[in-house]
Order: sequence, then structure tokens, then C-alpha cells
Amino acid sequence: MAGQLQEKIETFSISNVTPGIRVSQDIKDKNGFLLVGANTELTDRLIDKLKQFGITCVPVFVAQQISNVPINNINLNEIFREQLLNSVNTSIVNFIKNDTFVDRIVQIITDITKDDILMSLLIEIKTIGHNVLMHSINVFTLSMLIGLKNHFPVDRLMVLGQSALLHDIGKKFLPSEILDNARNLSSEEKKVFEQHALFGFEYLQSLGKLPYEISRIVLQHHERLDGSGYPGKLSKDDIHKLAQIVAITDSFASIIEGQERANRFAFAEAIEFLLGSGGIYFNYDLSTCLLDEITVYHIYDWVVLSNDDIGIITKIHDSTPLRPVVTVFFDKFKQKYSFPKQIDLTTKTYINLFIKCTLD
Repeated sequence: MAGQLQEKIETFSISNVTPGIRVSQDIKDKNGFLLVGANTELTDRLIDKLKQFGITCVPVFVAQQISNVPINNINLNEIFREQLLNSVNTSIVNFIKNDTFVDRIVQIITDITKDDILMSLLIEIKTIGHNVLMHSINVFTLSMLIGLKNHFPVDRLMVLGQSALLHDIGKKFLPSEILDNARNLSSEEKKVFEQHALFGFEYLQSLGKLPYEISRIVLQHHERLDGSGYPGKLSKDDIHKLAQIVAITDSFASIIEGQERANRFAFAEAIEFLLGSGGIYFNYDLSTCLLDEITVYHIYDWVVLSNDDIGIITKIHDSTPLRPVVTVFFDKFKQKYSFPKQIDLTTKTYINLFIKCTLD
């Protein structure tokens, strides 16, 4: 049967983008300003512009040859695989500040999705609804950052990636009324909700098709170093090392996804939570590995300081991303200063000043 050309969407790291490639969607900076419109063919000038604004990944159209497939020959796994890869690309764009690990992450998810058992389980997670699948994909992406930063070998990355994707599969056994109201549960409902880690473990074990290690990580992803987690109240080294990673990334992603709009302020809240919890709930070294690789603010982000002055970020310190240099243009009454003021939030002079929010 004759084939035809069809365009699919892929995400390229900015270093792999070449002139002539057409972008698949609007590309905006972190303040929502349009940099390049959908369907625009990139030029050298536009590529340089994207780099200057800190864009690390670009969604583009790629032509592929396809066949006309009769409806009775549709392969659900293949359709879902394509959707899953696109979702991972979206997650990469949202979280990763440079393209060092992008190609590796794409390769890992590609290898994982070759396993039909995993694909079937991910389809089951998709049917749970409530954005559980997208959350699992975000947890996968963030977990890969920690694993790659720690130079994990491929076999460890594969186990970590599969566990991250499946960590919430036990939610399929929760009543819909609990999933519908997960952030406002009674004490009794919360006890039921907290069983999802155990439900996931038991379900994966009953299938007998995945390594026990993956089931164990799923079971332990809500455990905390101080013993305050669930379901086993485990502490410290009793918690699987990879489960400790999924615990960090699950919590981080949940904070961001819990915001009505996942802006840089939500990222800052999540980072403050990890920094405050490091060594108590979570492994401190693993937490800092994640913080080293994600973006919070960008150059030229407009921000409101705690004294209500308004300015733009003009420098970001690698070691203290939450305390950048801000050039202030407006006072709290939105009156423009005669001369802009440069404020380095890492200095003692401004120790009590902080970024209150970003202006979108």
C-alpha cells in the first residue's frame, strides 16, 4: 500500500537545530513574550536569538514516511508511544536549563517504550486521569537529571526511569472521589490515599513481569529519611537509593503541578522546600544534584522584590540561583527611578530582600 509523508513533532536541543527547520509551536520566553511563532522556518539569526534568551530545547516538525493503516491494524502501543515521547519532550522543555542531558534522556525513554509490558502499564496510568501520567513523566525527567548528574550506568538509569514512570500506578485502585479531592482529604480518606504505594507494589508483584527492584521502589517512593513517610515508616539507609530519588522528584513535581500556573515562583517554592527538607526528609546530596540542573529564573525575567520594587534579572549566580542580581527600575508605587539600581541579592546589604514573584 502506498505510503505518504506526514510530519511529526520532535524536540531538538538548541545545539542540534539548523536553519530551515520549522518550529511546531510558539516559542516564548519565561515572561510569555513571543520569540518565534509556530510554523516559522528558523534562520541563523533566529537560532541565535533563541540561544540569547536561554531557550535550550525547540519543538520542531520532522517529516516521516507512513503507510495507510486499516483501522483493524491500528497498534495502540505505537500511537501511545508517539504521544508519550511528545509529552517527555514537553517535560524536558519545562525543566531543563541546558541541553547537556537532553539527548540521553530522549534515548532512555525511547528504549523504555520498546518494552510492550511497560507500554501497557503506562496506558493503564493514562486511564487513571487526573494528570497522573503527565506527573509521572515529569518525575521521570527530573529523576533522569539526578541519575545522569551522578553518572549512573545505563542499567541503573533504566531501572530508575521505569520506576519513576510507574511510581503512581497504585492510584488506579483508589476511589474516584479521593482522586477528585486529593488535596482536601479527611484523615480517614488520607489513610486510604496513602495505600496507593502499597497497592502499586502488590499489583506489579502480582503481574510477575517486572524486576522486584522496581516494585520495591514504587512501594517506597513516599518514605522519608526521618521515618515520617509511608507506608513502612522506613528511615535512612532502609530506603532504596533509587526510591530516595523518586521521593525527591515526586515531591518537587507535585509542588509545581499544585500551582494554578507553574511559573518561576512555583519553582522557587519547590526549591525552597527541597533545600529546607534536605537531610531531614530527603537525601541532601541528591536534592542538590537536582537543583543544579533545573532552571528557576532567566536573564531578563521581570520580578517584584519583597519591598515591592520592580526590576529585571541581569545576572544569575550558579551557586545561588534564588538570589540573582536584579536591576530595579520602578519603586513600589510603579514610579520609574531616575537611575536604575543594581541589587545583588547575595550581598549582606540585601540579605533581608528577596524575590516575591515574577511578572508574566
